[in-house]
Parts: sequence; structure tokens; C-alpha cells
Amino acid sequence: MKKDRKSQPAKNTKANKKTLTIFDLPPRDTMRWNKQRKAIVVAAVEGGLITLRDARARYMLSVEEYLSWRRATKSSVTPKRRPKRAKTLRQIRFRQAA
Repeated sequence: MKKDRKSQPAKNTKANKKTLTIFDLPPRDTMRWNKQRKAIVVAAVEGGLITLRDARARYMLSVEEYLSWRRATKSSVTPKRRPKRAKTLRQIRFRQAA
């Protein structure tokens, strides 16, 4: 018996380390695309949850648009916070003001 592909989780994961499922995909009628929604669609295609053809039909995408999303998600690096450095700078400014 062959399993339904859409019920299986994707091989790769989202940024928060949860396995991506079909229920995590944005709705079909999404009009406003933010970075997170684009990244979820790209991860679903790359992980094998849906095919590129399915994603294009579901979200009315062109190949160029999908590739631009892919490039954007691959190149986006979230900077890490450095609270210790900010605290140190605050202390230095406070001392200079006094």
C-alpha cells in the first residue's frame, strides 16, 4: 500500500527546529508574503513536502519568483543578539555622562 505523500512530514525543518507538515503551509489565498511565509514554502519544496509544480499552482508563483525566494532565504542570516556588549556600552556612556 502506497502512503500519501502529503501526509508525511518534510525531511528538513523550520528555523525553530520543528518538522514541517502540510498544516504549516500558508493558506492558498495568501496575499501578503513576509520572509517567514516565503521560507516555509521554500523549505516545503526543498524538503519534498510539496513539489515546485504544486507550490506554483497553489500560490500562483512563477519559477523566477520562487527562485528569488530561495535565494533570499539562503542568503538571509539572522544576527545574534549581544546583550552583554549593549550593557557594557550603556555603562560606559553612563560613566562618561557623570
